[in-house]
Amino acid sequence: MLPDRPGTYALILRLPHLATMGVGRLGRFQCPAGWYAYVGSAHGPGGLAARVSQHLRWPKPLRWHVDYLRAVAQPAEAWFVVGTGRRECAWAEGLAGLPGAAIPVPRFGASDCCCPAHLIYFVEPPDLAAFIRAVGEAVSRERVNGWGEHGWAGLTDQEGVRMADVCNRQLHQLEEFVDSVERGDDVRTEEAALAVGGLGDAALPALRDLLAGTDSDRRWWAVRTLAAVGTAAARELLIAVLEDPDPAVRACAAQGLGELRAEEAVAGLVQRMADSSPLVSRVAADGLARIGSPAVPALIAALQAGEVLARAGAARALSIIRPPEAIADEYIRALCAALDDPSAIVTYYAEEALEQMGVGLVLFRP
Repeated sequence: MLPDRPGTYALILRLPHLATMGVGRLGRFQCPAGWYAYVGSAHGPGGLAARVSQHLRWPKPLRWHVDYLRAVAQPAEAWFVVGTGRRECAWAEGLAGLPGAAIPVPRFGASDCCCPAHLIYFVEPPDLAAFIRAVGEAVSRERVNGWGEHGWAGLTDQEGVRMADVCNRQLHQLEEFVDSVERGDDVRTEEAALAVGGLGDAALPALRDLLAGTDSDRRWWAVRTLAAVGTAAARELLIAVLEDPDPAVRACAAQGLGELRAEEAVAGLVQRMADSSPLVSRVAADGLARIGSPAVPALIAALQAGEVLARAGAARALSIIRPPEAIADEYIRALCAALDDPSAIVTYYAEEALEQMGVGLVLFRP
């Protein structure tokens, strides 16, 4: 048992599988499987024993940063020293300096100091001997038990191992994808992108990192993979990428949104029909044609008031879509008006759309 005296501690926890962790106002984070060391001080009643026992207790309301971690990770042991000195920041610095250390959530547990975080991540269990050398003082170790009757957080040991295996496969697929992008191997990258697409939202943190970079080729492949993911969150990212500075990346996003028939992307795709790049403009129009009937009202508006490229794209998309009966009259009137458009491309596609509806020249009256 830990002493009931004041002191400093590092709670070592194991996360058996990839998890999404919300941490109050800090936001949501993808946390990989591995080991986490959380540093804290115990200067209240009951000292170290009371504070660490409070961390071990579960379930409980989520109040402190460590409570959010405690919801997904299993405590394994506590490192501690007895004393009234404030060692938290020095301990966090010592842990962060160990080989393989990383900061998974910036500012975690460090709201009242200037440390990057008081939570450090390791792929393998952190080495106590190396930590003692780093901080320069004797540190005791105490095993703790965070397992309940049905295993950690409702998982049995067998389920935890299975989920850890799944997590490892997911991380391997992501690593394969990023490596193939960096090597410039398009065939291998396409295969890896499809594999990563099967991971769903678990792939989004890695793809966001690629999107944030300055390399347009990497951004293009991130967009291609987002289309393979296809979830609501992935579609939201694709819509944002429609504003990318590189036209090839914008075109890839428009292509993906069209293939996904993302109705929420109609407004963004209509804007891209007026893009300075003819490629982006055409792909955006094709995407709207794939989305179909939900895009018709916005396409009619673009046909009536858009720039030349937008009007041409709208007429082309409308020539492909069969409009709903409820707006067929409005659709026909807009196309008839477009027959007088100064752009030959617009009039060509307007005529084609009317002919496909069986209207043709019937509407021309003296």
